[in-house]
Amino acid sequence: MVGRDQAKLDTMRQQLPDGGASASTLMADVTDSKQVENAINTVAELHGRIDSVANCVGSIVLKSAHTTTDAEFDQAGRMTS
Repeated sequence: MVGRDQAKLDTMRQQLPDGGASASTLMADVTDSKQVENAINTVAELHGRIDSVANCVGSIVLKSAHTTTDAEFDQAGRMTS
């Protein structure tokens, strides 16, 4: 599992049926393509191969459209595309 918050990764890992024994975690910002590339390379090195990948990144802007900046719209679009 890859994410920006180690505490959240640890919590998710502990909630797996085997208590997380079959999973590993890695901190990275998946909105940064270089960090994604590094994460993929690290996982491949640690586990020998990657069988599957699930991209569960999401974002939502919780305010009125007229108060949302262009940068906020762009960030939400990058997170979901």
